[in-house]
Amino acid sequence: MRVLAALAALLLTFGTTSIATAEVDDDQLVNIAQLADTVVTASGYESGSSFTVDRAVDGDDGTDYATREAKWFAQDASRWSANKKEPPVWLAFDFGQPADIQQVNITWGRQFATKYKFEVSADGTTWQDVDGVYEGKFQDKVSSELNVTSRYLRMTTLGHRSEWPVSIWEIEVLGTVGESEQLPALVPLPASYEAADAGTFELTSTSDIVAAADMQAEAEKVAQILRASTGFDLPVVAESVDPAADIMFDTAEGLGEEGYTLKTTAQAATITASTTHGAFNGGRTMLQLLGPWALMTTPMAGPWQVPSVAIEDSPRFAYRGIMLDPARSFYTVDEVKQAIDVMSMYKFSYLHLHLTDDQGWRIEITNDGREDGDTIDYTRLTAVGGQTAMGPTDRNSKPGVTGFYTQNDLRDIVAYAADRHIAIVPEVDMPGHSQGILQAIPQLNTPGSSHDGTVGDDGQPITDPSQYVTAPPQNTSDVGESYLDPNSEYTWQFLRHVVGQVQGIVGGEYFHIGGDETHKMDQANPGAAVEFLREASAMVREFDVTPIGWNEWAPNGNVPQQGDVMQLWNGAKASFAAGLTASGGKAIFSHASNLYFPQKAGPGIWGATWACGGACGLEQFYNYDPEADMGLQPGQLLGIEGAMWNEHVRSIQDFFFPAFPRAMAAAEVGWTPQNLRTGRINNLRTRLADTMPALTVQGADFYAYGINHQPLVRAVAVPDGVVGYGYSPATPADGVSATVTFDGLEPMALTATSMRPYLPANDANNNNRAQAGLWEFALPDDAAAALPAGTHGGVITMVVGGDTDKAVSAQVTLVVAEDPENPGGPVDPEEPENPGGPVDPEEPENPTPPQCEAMAGPVRPARATNLLGEATGDLLADMWSLSDDGAIHFYASRGAGMVHQGVVHCPDVDLAEITAIPDVNGDRRADLLAITADGDAFYYYSTGNGFLSKGAQVGHGWTSMDNVSFAGKLGNSSTNYVIARQKATGDLYRYQISGAGLSNGTKIGHGWSDMTVIVGTGQFTGDANSDVVAIRSDGKMFAYAGTFGGALVSAGQIGGGWEPFVNVTVPGDRDGNGLNDLIGVRDDGKLFFYKNTGTGYWGPATEVGHGWGRMVDLS
Repeated sequence: MRVLAALAALLLTFGTTSIATAEVDDDQLVNIAQLADTVVTASGYESGSSFTVDRAVDGDDGTDYATREAKWFAQDASRWSANKKEPPVWLAFDFGQPADIQQVNITWGRQFATKYKFEVSADGTTWQDVDGVYEGKFQDKVSSELNVTSRYLRMTTLGHRSEWPVSIWEIEVLGTVGESEQLPALVPLPASYEAADAGTFELTSTSDIVAAADMQAEAEKVAQILRASTGFDLPVVAESVDPAADIMFDTAEGLGEEGYTLKTTAQAATITASTTHGAFNGGRTMLQLLGPWALMTTPMAGPWQVPSVAIEDSPRFAYRGIMLDPARSFYTVDEVKQAIDVMSMYKFSYLHLHLTDDQGWRIEITNDGREDGDTIDYTRLTAVGGQTAMGPTDRNSKPGVTGFYTQNDLRDIVAYAADRHIAIVPEVDMPGHSQGILQAIPQLNTPGSSHDGTVGDDGQPITDPSQYVTAPPQNTSDVGESYLDPNSEYTWQFLRHVVGQVQGIVGGEYFHIGGDETHKMDQANPGAAVEFLREASAMVREFDVTPIGWNEWAPNGNVPQQGDVMQLWNGAKASFAAGLTASGGKAIFSHASNLYFPQKAGPGIWGATWACGGACGLEQFYNYDPEADMGLQPGQLLGIEGAMWNEHVRSIQDFFFPAFPRAMAAAEVGWTPQNLRTGRINNLRTRLADTMPALTVQGADFYAYGINHQPLVRAVAVPDGVVGYGYSPATPADGVSATVTFDGLEPMALTATSMRPYLPANDANNNNRAQAGLWEFALPDDAAAALPAGTHGGVITMVVGGDTDKAVSAQVTLVVAEDPENPGGPVDPEEPENPGGPVDPEEPENPTPPQCEAMAGPVRPARATNLLGEATGDLLADMWSLSDDGAIHFYASRGAGMVHQGVVHCPDVDLAEITAIPDVNGDRRADLLAITADGDAFYYYSTGNGFLSKGAQVGHGWTSMDNVSFAGKLGNSSTNYVIARQKATGDLYRYQISGAGLSNGTKIGHGWSDMTVIVGTGQFTGDANSDVVAIRSDGKMFAYAGTFGGALVSAGQIGGGWEPFVNVTVPGDRDGNGLNDLIGVRDDGKLFFYKNTGTGYWGPATEVGHGWGRMVDLS
């Protein structure tokens, strides 16, 4: 069918809107009601329900009559219900520009309009009827041919079936809209975001990041991320002299604490801000503009382009928060940091840590600084409360995770968050939710508390408060039973000490005192809880911090003192406005129906339903105005906070999965002006589809329902085995395939590996669900043999679900190296070409004394130089070795040879591996990283002349790894790394080294299972990057060249005959040429030296010792 209309004849004209159309093919028609730029509004929706207008355009028409009838009253029923029956009752569309509207289909509900009409408008104010009056049908679809052209369309009811308001399951508007400028997707949506006409910005290998001195720290944060993902150098400089397009950070007055502008042209991407926080926000927007692959830690192929845009941006609310609940089930420091990284991408500004509850206590409190007469042993809080957590639940068979943060852990979290402009808000819940306290501190178990511990099991009173019987642990999700004694001086002594120590560490603007669910306390003494909280808030203010409490502490919104903050989580939203206004209070909006992540996110996923009477999906998290819903004036509402409670959570992924993308909607509610959000949830869904792949890249899972995800594929910058990555969420292992086609050759099948295998959602639990969908594509083992040496251009093609019509592709370039003519290495390892070595190699200097007796430390420590492996001050690398009795020996350099200095550390733990690393404790002496047989990692600090003192534990769980080796500054970064191989998979990982410990591992390779030795070399292949060599089980040695982005690229075989070598290390520069040399021990106990020539090959072998058979590791 073709829809025909006479172009010359206008059926009706008014203003600038003509009710006429050009002819349009049926196959050109789309449902323009669902387009991203379409804004849908209505006269209202049913009070207290979830039947908002966006449900009428979500693509779900209720399936069929029977399903609609069965689901009619369900709160997750996908229908709009009007708020009244009397006219005017209407539903309207703004298409953003004139649209050709051919047909409207309405699927009515039980309560339908007996008569209705359509109206059009040019300005959304003056409306004109379209010819025709239409009749609705009970639970059925009615189609209406309109054939009009208009920007605005409105359906208005003229009559209704019954006394109940009308309801619509789905309304489709079939037509066409002109092409609009497509801007890169951003979340949250900026306050002003427009296309410009200044050319396309492209980041290249010669680009700089230009920043004034006060902005260079923020510029470096962007640079670090993009160096890893692009492989580009991207130096941060004060000015640029080359013509390449640069990212520029500039300053200007008047943009506010968090505001920024961002403009892209062919010459530059310029971020302008008044503060470092504003610059950080602009940097996050820049990363989003470059697309999700910009967050990869593996260098990806370009182009890295951004169209010309102009952004002027600042947040609606200053407080945009997430609450995590380690009290019920613990999150590790690394897990909290991962959450902070994800939060920062969406411009959250506060992380609320719920540190205490009935199930446990999560922050170390020391006895330092106790008040006079304070006899409480605060270390019991973690000794007892740190060892308890939630038990198994009906939704998670695993018990909660126990543990606690040391004070240094909390300092680390605070600093890490501050670096990303996120402030920590600590919460010590009081007076209720306090069983985690009462189980640990005897003195608090007084008669006025929920647990009277003043009488012993024998019925006799206990006169010593330090001997009071403590409360039993609580591992259930029951609430409202525990509380502290408001009339005990021990209570207030305890709280002053705890708040003082925690606030002394965090140092933030706010301190959360809890205050919710004091049911048993209220029954025993009505009003006591509120009075307790008023006294507690006064105590908190003494530490120069503003108290926050859940809404129970401020009845009807009446906070104790002007400026105090009430956090709304339940109750009628508008019921607190008068009290807040009268008392001068501030509010944070966290209403469970809009911001509680444990609430059910949608179909096919478990979650609570008490807040919304069904699912609290993306609509509930987006379609509201927190300020208007609470009836507050501008300035009274600080902002919003999404909350995750850990009754059923056992890992950070258990937070990510149900929280995202609803957390992204919450971020936009807190940031974006209301007028840019109203009626635009379809626009949000479209932007989420484009931005959620970045969550996958960051390792954060999500619930994929309701988003039209499209597959993506991108090649790596320097293919070597792995040629690219793809994105396809909620896809089973056999649902993705990929090929690569080089230079017109036949397609070559790639191995597609899901980086986090799909684990579908279900209605039973959300435990470790996985939908994120990152896929790694690798060449088959015989690929190199099929390609001649040289550079090959090709195309990676990714297919999802076997649908080749929807395949996606990416360009890839592969370099196949020539086989080297001179592989180097020992030609005949039994007969080294130049034995060299010690004066009398037949009489070794006893490298393994029969008993472990460490030498005394040096009288005068050696000169500090901070060279790798250099401990004696002669600027040449020395060496440590680990003998089979667990002792660490030290050998001073003597050119190619070495002299045994003796045992420098006797075994205190069962060590498995050691590796020398540069200084990590600030004394400019090389140190040691040691891995125990149990998988714990420790630093050993050099004290001069090779002597060691055991330092901090910096990791655990290393039993799954081997071949731990110092690797240098991989990726031309400013920081050092160690590498290690995962035994089970053969994957290679790198770990950043710092004084605080080791970072989470980043995968940099796979297929290393057949390597018997893997060792970092520093600069080896002739460029400025750190490299790696490995010995395969057949004795062949291979070199792997480092790149700017940190990836390793095969440089080919460089030697053979290395089978007899049982220990190989690169301890540092041993001959003074500035390059790190190689030392190897053969299975006959002989020690050999190989000079680093700087050309990618080792020099000839020199025998430098024997009798090394008892040494299990060298460094």
